[in-house]
Order: sequence, then structure tokens, then C-alpha cells
Amino acid sequence: MYSRDYVYVRRYRVDQENNLMVLVSRAVEHPSVPEDPEYVRVRTYESQMVIRPHKTFDENGFDYLLTYSDNPQTVFPRYCLSWMVSSGE
Repeated sequence: MYSRDYVYVRRYRVDQENNLMVLVSRAVEHPSVPEDPEYVRVRTYESQMVIRPHKTFDENGFDYLLTYSDNPQTVFPRYCLSWMVSSGE
């Protein structure tokens, strides 16, 4: 499998009232970042992360929830997919 190349934008918002931070990322195209033939450009990518500190953002410790989706633009053999699904990897 060839190495992948991501060009994306990330936005975030801190909700002081609920003590949360939300980060949202998605793939974009940018004229100053042309494709490199040594990599496969991932064009479909998005993620959302919600972070809640145990106490405050200035102290150690937090919990998070991450949802992530991309299209790596490859075809996995059926036996690989079966293994990934059965092993949870």
C-alpha cells in the first residue's frame, strides 16, 4: 500500500459553559499543496473530536470521543477485510 497524503482544515471551538472543546476536520484542496506522485492523495476525510477535561484545560487529564472517516483509495483483499473485522484491528 502506498503512503497517503492528507490536506485538511481543522476548526475548533471551546465551550466554556459546558467545559468542552470540539474539533472538526475535513479534507480540502489547496493550490499551494499540489499532489506528489509518490503519495496517494486522500480526498475523502472527516473527523470530529469532543474533549472534556477532568477538571480544567490547564490541568492534566481529559476524556475524548473521536469519530473518523476516510477513503484510503485502495482495495483490500477479502481475506484481509475478514481478518480486520474479526480481530477488531
